[in-house]
Amino acid sequence: MKRKRFWTRWPFLVLGVILVASLTLVACGDKEEVTPPPADTPTATPTDTPTTTPTEVLAPPEEQIFRFAHQEPRLLDPGVVTNPKALFYNFFDTLAEPDENGVARLAAAESYEMSPDGKTHTFVLHRDMKWSDGTPLTAHDFEWSLKRAIDPATANEYISPATIIAGADAVMAGTETDLDTIGIKALDDYTLEIKTRDPCSYMLELFAGSRWTRPVPRHVIEEWGDAWTRPEHFVNNGPWKLQSWEHDAEMVWVTNPYYYGPKPALEKIVIKLYVDHLGPEVLTAYEAGELDFAEVPLGDLARIKNDPDLSKELIVMQFPTPFFITLDTSNPPFDNVMVRQALTLAFDREAIMTNVLLDKWLPAWTFIAPGLQGYNPDSGFRGSFDDARELLALAGYPDGEGLRELELLYVPFFGPEAKLVAEAIQDQWSVNLGIKVRITTMEAGAWMDLMVTGGQYDMTVGNWASDYPDTGEIIPIMFSYPGGFYPLNWNVPEWQARAVENNSEVDADERTRVWEELERELTEQAPAIPVAFQAFPEMVKPYVGGSLFVWGGAGDPLFRYVKILEH
Repeated sequence: MKRKRFWTRWPFLVLGVILVASLTLVACGDKEEVTPPPADTPTATPTDTPTTTPTEVLAPPEEQIFRFAHQEPRLLDPGVVTNPKALFYNFFDTLAEPDENGVARLAAAESYEMSPDGKTHTFVLHRDMKWSDGTPLTAHDFEWSLKRAIDPATANEYISPATIIAGADAVMAGTETDLDTIGIKALDDYTLEIKTRDPCSYMLELFAGSRWTRPVPRHVIEEWGDAWTRPEHFVNNGPWKLQSWEHDAEMVWVTNPYYYGPKPALEKIVIKLYVDHLGPEVLTAYEAGELDFAEVPLGDLARIKNDPDLSKELIVMQFPTPFFITLDTSNPPFDNVMVRQALTLAFDREAIMTNVLLDKWLPAWTFIAPGLQGYNPDSGFRGSFDDARELLALAGYPDGEGLRELELLYVPFFGPEAKLVAEAIQDQWSVNLGIKVRITTMEAGAWMDLMVTGGQYDMTVGNWASDYPDTGEIIPIMFSYPGGFYPLNWNVPEWQARAVENNSEVDADERTRVWEELERELTEQAPAIPVAFQAFPEMVKPYVGGSLFVWGGAGDPLFRYVKILEH
């Protein structure tokens, strides 16, 4: 989990019913090099008509309206904040975007070429691109926007994946102040060159899955400063532009007449703003016909599953988002690996997922999720409760004797499911190890400060939200030292160097082998304890067609492939 709303999710597996409205989910596997289209490939124009299958009949244009819930955005600047991610993915186009099958394809760029050594990446942009105010959009806008996001003065909330770009790490560390040393350069109005520190075969996935890679309007920012995101000044480059914004009530987006790409089916997107857009009142609005999409709270899941009508509108999305408990390994007793291992073994993941969460999440013994490179279902540190008790005794705490009370931090933005799981683990640790664990609910800002500053703590619940579906976005970043978001203080230089090196490995078989090896060592050392892979039950109206969850980085709707069917 990173400095974001901590619910970023990548669909890769259907656990529930695929809607008859043709909502699609796509497998996300190993990275593969995407062959760019030839330079003379014709590009779509905004006058293109959305396609339908022979069995689908589109509703008329005036009914092409999609309604969903979101929290009030605190800032509509993808170069600074990581949320509202659903809005960034839908309203700002970058060089590559996911297609309707969930594969990263060229978007603002019409061609892409990678050098033989994998370190020079050349994008040629569409020549007809404009901002939503009609101002031309060029490669210089991309250069400026990307460097602005990397610049420490911008204080981007999550920019660490940009360290793959040559020179970015020095600028981010403050040892270099000249932004022109960053390997990003507009060679002319339509050609952008990016040089990377190491070979990077996942450049398209990186752009498609990230928020910081999205261009922002320099001409507006230089005129209005931070106020550029106010409704009266706001300019973007996606398929829709902002029509109105009634704070804490509603945002309305309408078709952008200057959009360079295919015209979307949806003419209007209405976003109802809630204090808690995942709360029960959202499902109530959905059932009242006021929304077309809603997430199902745990308390309503059994009711929905048992309802003969509503159950037909339910899909359960599983994303490679591990939920875990991190430990401060510099803080005794967590500096003792046997204590960490005992905690790892002393609770029943399967029973907790079934009895507490009604199988809403999947039990996990690893951090690498199914569908990602290096996943091994037999991996993970495993053993019995007796093994856990023996390890704790070997650590010097037989039956928990002499062990101080431990503290486990919980933050409400992880959701009520996280609290229930934490309480179940707390109870099983007490029964199986004889130890006392206190759960402390912490305010989000204070918890964030603790994580960012590396303050001392015992344990905290957490998750890891990948920006793109690749193991290299999890293992070498989350478990880095120093620099990982969670202050694990797990300093194993050889392991960490191998993780960084393997992220640049171009041989897929070797990369997979090393990921498996690194995770086996990681779970044995247990600086964090894998608990579950998060899943998300969603309600979608049967007249919503197209591909709603093709990528989007969060399980949030990706509107460009959605269409309203006649109903």
